[in-house]
Amino acid sequence: MSTLPDKGYYTTGIDADIPWPSQEVVIDFHGQKFQLLPETDDLSRMLRVETSTGFTRDDAHKLVLEFLSSLAWAEQYGVVPTFGNWCTAPLAMGKGPKGCVFNGTFSYLPDPPSPKAKLALALYREGLSVNLIPYKVLGFFKVINIICDKSSAQIQWIKDHLQYVADRDANKRIAVLKSTEPDVATYLYRSGRCAVAHAYDQNTVVNPDDPADLIRLREDLPVIRELARVAIEREFGIKSKRAFRGA
Repeated sequence: MSTLPDKGYYTTGIDADIPWPSQEVVIDFHGQKFQLLPETDDLSRMLRVETSTGFTRDDAHKLVLEFLSSLAWAEQYGVVPTFGNWCTAPLAMGKGPKGCVFNGTFSYLPDPPSPKAKLALALYREGLSVNLIPYKVLGFFKVINIICDKSSAQIQWIKDHLQYVADRDANKRIAVLKSTEPDVATYLYRSGRCAVAHAYDQNTVVNPDDPADLIRLREDLPVIRELARVAIEREFGIKSKRAFRGA
């Protein structure tokens, strides 16, 4: 008797800033078919993939997360799975959070072969999707950390790549920082990444109860998000949807 898992269906509810299809849409990704199912009066927005014999629940879950990371990068919106199930028959999810709907045309969905590139997309999705600004900052900074190990290397990478920042809000913030900070890259690293990740030095830590810290991070966030985007495009060769359409 075979011990391989049976063919099945992994279904998860979806909490997304991405406008979700108003009718069922099927997308081919990584050799599998993904169903994007619309919200109804009784059911949540859902994502479902049919798994082949030999796929475990964890295999299916990983595939769903990689799909969502690619979708988040392409659309530049946060998306997270809610409660998921895996069964030999497709099951539905009860009512979840509401969101925008549209016709369900996703023209671009990158599927990079490199594990590091996949990790970069996963961290970028995390940065887009978490609802606390300090952890958005840390999530985007971790994309740069994939490329550079040591703090000095990360600071140098930021110095070398600030020129590629294209977002208007990010560039406005960079202009303000240049008027007050002698070294913008060092400021972003120490007052952003380190201040969120470490709590030993109480003079530099981001205090969740201090509005000034949260305001500063919110103002810096467009720059850090843009740097993560630059890293994904330039270091991992994954085009943004705008670049893809212009190619």
